[in-house]
Amino acid sequence: MEQAGKRDVIIYGLGNTVWDMIDYIRMRFHIMGCSDSNTEKADTADKLGIPFVYPEKLCSLEYDYILITSVYDDEISRQLVETKGLPREKVLRRIQWCRMLFTYSFGSMNKDKTFYLFSHPIHLRDGLFSFLFAFLEQMDFVEKNDCIPVVDMQNFQNQYLDDDKIGVENAWEYYYAPLSEYSLAEVYQSKNVILGYDDNCYKGNYEQKYNIKQMSMLYQKYIRYNKETAEAARKAYRRNIDQTKKTLGVLFRGSDMSALKLKNHPVQPTIDEMISLIHKYMEEWECERIFLSTEDAGAARRLKAEFGEILSCTDQKRFADTGQTWLANINFEREHDRYLRGIEYLITIELLSRCDCLLAGICTGSICAQIMNNGKYEHVKMIDKGEYE
Repeated sequence: MEQAGKRDVIIYGLGNTVWDMIDYIRMRFHIMGCSDSNTEKADTADKLGIPFVYPEKLCSLEYDYILITSVYDDEISRQLVETKGLPREKVLRRIQWCRMLFTYSFGSMNKDKTFYLFSHPIHLRDGLFSFLFAFLEQMDFVEKNDCIPVVDMQNFQNQYLDDDKIGVENAWEYYYAPLSEYSLAEVYQSKNVILGYDDNCYKGNYEQKYNIKQMSMLYQKYIRYNKETAEAARKAYRRNIDQTKKTLGVLFRGSDMSALKLKNHPVQPTIDEMISLIHKYMEEWECERIFLSTEDAGAARRLKAEFGEILSCTDQKRFADTGQTWLANINFEREHDRYLRGIEYLITIELLSRCDCLLAGICTGSICAQIMNNGKYEHVKMIDKGEYE
């Protein structure tokens, strides 16, 4: 546990991702300077308002840590330690500094209480279940240390919050009930606040990396839908799930995940591979119906053509021909689009979690479906094809 703002750091890596991270870092560290092997990035340093440090000067400076901001942090860490001779213990990869906890005093209220502030301000494009997963991972600490949990999806950009609502509305409460009786306004005037971390949350070997059973217990204990979400989920379940027939839940993640092939993220099955596996497990597990969760319009058409009337899916808006564009950067021309994308996504995962069996590629949605299901699936097959490099 560190006190926010006390450690002197140098940021290393001035690519596009640094813009997503800079506010997060500023709130937790004292930034002395920034550096990059590409010295032309000194222009980026000027725009950030931070002094640029040439790499060859790093050895002569006094600092607590170097924070690597690039996704290629393994390679950069080795280079800085082995080539530049920097102390290994002072060179922190993203997964190290992102997971550090900090205490912060915002005011004098609630001196006898400690709040734990959940937010997700680095990974601005992450979907709703990346937020949920990151919060559940930290909830174990909250329980063990008798903290009061509060979610902030209000003061940081996220794909569910319209630009004019930043700082005004809490996107978490569009879908879920608050985690405690305390408002964000009160937390930001309180004496003892722990700033939760923003984990990279890469999903490889997730069963070894995360305690899914513990997360399920925490989900059942703390997470509640608000009234509007609960009612929407009930209606969707009645329309899409036949309780008299054994249903195979299928999640197919295509579009930007498959096109961008993000480093360290799970390789997704192709649509042809998924069709073959559905046939296999429908027979092996004796399922009669399929519920499909996918954001990919082309995949939905292929699967409907293949399986016909036994396949159901919600009428959510789906994406087609996304190319190299993040889904979070694509808008549908409809009122309240950002909210609707969230509720549509949430409902498909809720229905997926209530199927009898699960077949899916590894992604946060399919992992959260397991967490929400709480061990009730008769059979689960997560398609593990390794990670993108």
